[in-house]
Amino acid sequence: MITRQWYYLVIIALLGPVIGTAQNTALDKFIQQFRNQESATSLQLSGWGLQLASRKTQNEDAQRLLNRITGLRMLSLKEGQTIARPQLKDLLSNLHTDHYEDLAVFRDGDNMVQFLIRENTSGMITDLLMLINGEDNFLLLNLEGELRFSDLNDLDLEFEGAENLKRLPEKRGDLKRV
Repeated sequence: MITRQWYYLVIIALLGPVIGTAQNTALDKFIQQFRNQESATSLQLSGWGLQLASRKTQNEDAQRLLNRITGLRMLSLKEGQTIARPQLKDLLSNLHTDHYEDLAVFRDGDNMVQFLIRENTSGMITDLLMLINGEDNFLLLNLEGELRFSDLNDLDLEFEGAENLKRLPEKRGDLKRV
């Protein structure tokens, strides 16, 4: 006789792949659209890759912070390549539909830098998204995990554009609203 637990496990096992593919977010679709282009560089780290990076660092604060990050995705287009304004506008609209909220927007030379976050019900940031769009370049960085607002300044990543994280204030209340 099949127990109720086994019945549910079989249902979950059969429906798992279907449910998983049905949950493509706007961000997933956007990355999929551009990641295989010749001019694109795409990176995705999760699980053991992030744990390995965490173990390699000597800085305890950095290690603590890396342990709170569960996923990292990056999409970069080579110089001379960018995202058309209508495509970026669609992405932002779809991200807002997926419960991302604007955190900060500023100009850095010819680049428009935009930060968006998604929070859980306890106020922890579960997704941080940084978009840098210029006349001849594009960078998207997505960090997943459970971060506090104060953690955002402490992120010490080494790639072009990462210095923009230092421009965020330490506390959410310190953000200037226009």
